[in-house]
Amino acid sequence: AASKKIPLSKGDRLAETGGLRPQDLTDNSSTSSQSSFSEATVDKADISQETNKSNIKVQVRDIEPASLATKKSNKLDQWILSALNELVQNVTEEMEKYDLQKAASPIFKFIDNLTNWYIRRSRRRFWKSENDTDKDEAYATLYEVLVKTSQVIAPFMPFVAEEIYQNLAMSHESQAASEEVSLEKGNSVPLRQEAGGFADDEGQTGKDFSTAPATADALQDYGRNDAIKVDSVHLSDWPEVDENLLNADLNAEMGAIQQIVKLGLAARAKAKIKVRQPLPKIQLALSEKYNLQNLESEFDVVKEELNIKEIEVIENAEEIAQVMASPNARLLGPKYGKEVQNIIREAKSGNFEKLENGNYKILDFEVLSEEIEIVYQGKEGFNVEADQGVVVALDTQITEELKQEGIARELVRYIQDMRKEADFNVDARIELFVQTESEILKNVLTNFQNYIRKETLTQELKLEKGASADLEKDFELEGESVVVGVKIVY
Repeated sequence: AASKKIPLSKGDRLAETGGLRPQDLTDNSSTSSQSSFSEATVDKADISQETNKSNIKVQVRDIEPASLATKKSNKLDQWILSALNELVQNVTEEMEKYDLQKAASPIFKFIDNLTNWYIRRSRRRFWKSENDTDKDEAYATLYEVLVKTSQVIAPFMPFVAEEIYQNLAMSHESQAASEEVSLEKGNSVPLRQEAGGFADDEGQTGKDFSTAPATADALQDYGRNDAIKVDSVHLSDWPEVDENLLNADLNAEMGAIQQIVKLGLAARAKAKIKVRQPLPKIQLALSEKYNLQNLESEFDVVKEELNIKEIEVIENAEEIAQVMASPNARLLGPKYGKEVQNIIREAKSGNFEKLENGNYKILDFEVLSEEIEIVYQGKEGFNVEADQGVVVALDTQITEELKQEGIARELVRYIQDMRKEADFNVDARIELFVQTESEILKNVLTNFQNYIRKETLTQELKLEKGASADLEKDFELEGESVVVGVKIVY
């Protein structure tokens, strides 16, 4: 019978395999063994082989796998697991109807949410050096999501799905069974998977290893409930929906937060103000379908994403914007003929009324909601974007303090790029040298020194040229010259 090694835990695979490296999550290309994530891998130095094979032990230092079975405390984890189960539910329903186009459609939205929201918003959780419960849960959640996603996309992208599955779920299965996992109690023995269970090198399927039998049940007790796996994603069972993880309210809440951020970023782009430049506030108006109380708990996320200081909620969108209507002439033409031009003229003049059923009254006609688009034109000093019942007005006035903070953020970006170029580990502490004749930049370095040091993991900041710097570069910030040097401390 073919022998198989019991796979490592989920945290191990994430950290060790080529499927998804921690440095990919943290925008750092370093693969040095000094990375903080080396704690989650199997170190060759920890494998001690003695003459007696029964004493061979493989010491696995991993993310606590028990976190897979526990209810996730972080709202991001709860949301992505809810979205995952919603994806499985939707794809399954459409597949059973043989409607492949509708089955594939939600996959793209989910992957976008996973990549551009969940992983990006969780980067600091993956990045931190200490192995706490939050970090364990982040790895466990990401592992589960990636494996189940590979199963969902398998009918549509068979080779991509197989690559993901092999890298995560099966990456350690192909090694020889002579390397075994030491159980918590008693002497360890080399195991291999046989038709009747696990067997030692003499073919004996022992049932008692100091009250810890090498069965699926025992492996589950040791947090390895997924140890026995099929060899291909295409031979695995189709994932089932976990109703306990579905949370429609949470999905709607996170969707609204993403919509607010999307509109805020669009307003920034229209004003040609980059995100690194802090702004005073946004004013926010929401339609009745949104639960403001639930959304307020996530306003800190909006502030961070949009780099603003304050969110002001207003009840009436007309306080920040002029409401205008734009009828769709192509849809209205066949219905109203020559009256279309009169309808358009009155609508653009603001002479329309919204009815309780969601439609609009213009002159003596009732225009359907899908036949007219409501747009908002921002008042002076504000940039306004609106969609799906959300109106965001961006205050674009930049004070001197905000301007300095923007310069500090720009400087941090340059330093982070230098850390990558110098191939420093993501958790490496550095010494920072900054030399400039600009009074503006000197004020920035004085007023935002703590922020710069925290974001760049700087142990000491020196306002001088670094003769011993590992890397030194000249930059221009806001038209001012600056020389920056970085040196690794540890």
